[in-house]
Amino acid sequence: DLGSMVPLSPTTAVDRMESVFAEPLSTDNGLDRYHQVAQKLEALIANDGKDVEIQSVIAEVPDILHRCVKRDEAALLIAQKVFRSLYENASKSTYVTWLLATLAAIRDVCKLIAKEITSWVIYSEEENKFNLDIVTGLIRSEILNLGDYDVHLAKIIDSGRNKTATEFAISLVQTLITQEPSGVSELCNVVDALSKLAIRPGSPESLQQLIEIAKSNFKNAASFAAMKDEKVLSGRPSSVYKEENDSAFADAVSFQDQVAVLFSDWCHICDHPTMGDSAYSHYIVQLQQHGLLKGDDLTDRFFHTLTELAITHAVVSEQVIAPGGMSQQPAQQLQISYFSIDSYSKLVTLMFKYGVDLGPNKGSLLLKILSITTRIIQKEMLKKRKFLSILGHILDYL
Repeated sequence: DLGSMVPLSPTTAVDRMESVFAEPLSTDNGLDRYHQVAQKLEALIANDGKDVEIQSVIAEVPDILHRCVKRDEAALLIAQKVFRSLYENASKSTYVTWLLATLAAIRDVCKLIAKEITSWVIYSEEENKFNLDIVTGLIRSEILNLGDYDVHLAKIIDSGRNKTATEFAISLVQTLITQEPSGVSELCNVVDALSKLAIRPGSPESLQQLIEIAKSNFKNAASFAAMKDEKVLSGRPSSVYKEENDSAFADAVSFQDQVAVLFSDWCHICDHPTMGDSAYSHYIVQLQQHGLLKGDDLTDRFFHTLTELAITHAVVSEQVIAPGGMSQQPAQQLQISYFSIDSYSKLVTLMFKYGVDLGPNKGSLLLKILSITTRIIQKEMLKKRKFLSILGHILDYL
């Protein structure tokens, strides 16, 4: 059982403790360390290693990431390698299971990984996109962003004209009903698209029965969705907006992690179709209550980290889906890579609209943020000139 807690051996515990105090790693060094882990994992699986041994090796991956200076960049690049291995070893069910566990471990470190992996699945080649075992495994492991995936799959069904997508969607719903019933309730667009096919003359009775069973999973969907939206609107009390004083929040060890979670929450709000002014306002007030918008050194660190996160996710998105990578759809890929940048720009501008009592500090705060953003962009200019568009996005919102 992958979800069970397995006690670490004394040796592993010592190694884990040593990793906390070890020297930080560059992204390249982190990738080299992961390559060693991948080789150990492959050898253990090939030799029918014990579950506890395999889990111990997988646990080394987050340890490596926590040592990386650019943690999210390393996490996304390693996730890319694991994702590719999934499809290269698709016929080896045991290997797939442990690779999914590795992705789940990476997701726990990098809060935006689910959205990135979802885009990789969506823009994969058809053979990979419609791999039922892998897609089901990603859903069961809570690695796939079901909201985005649901909209995409329902769209490409194309009223039944895309036979491959339609057959895959039917198989996916069937599988989830038996293996992961809660997942079906989040595929409302797919079920709706299939239900329209089910009522057509000549539609097989089996499809009609499948839709009835799927819809029975939606009985509590309305209240569940309401609870979910309320949770987003009211903030994430214990895990994210926990009551800490400014010095604890600014602690060097946890600051980057907490900013990554805050940015992930903001991206979720921006991506949610029902979010509006009240959600934006509540989120920005929370930032103020944490002392992140005072215009002091903590504000500098906060926006410096945010800018780097936005650029990191855009860079890795482009690397994963660039021509010669997994897909050959450059027009759509370009739009995907801008989501984190657009979310960052939106936050910068909306905080001046919804921020409370910023008063005369508004002008100086905006100049400070633009200065931080510009400095980071200058470092990226030679590699990725398009990130100058961050400033353009901000000006557009203003």
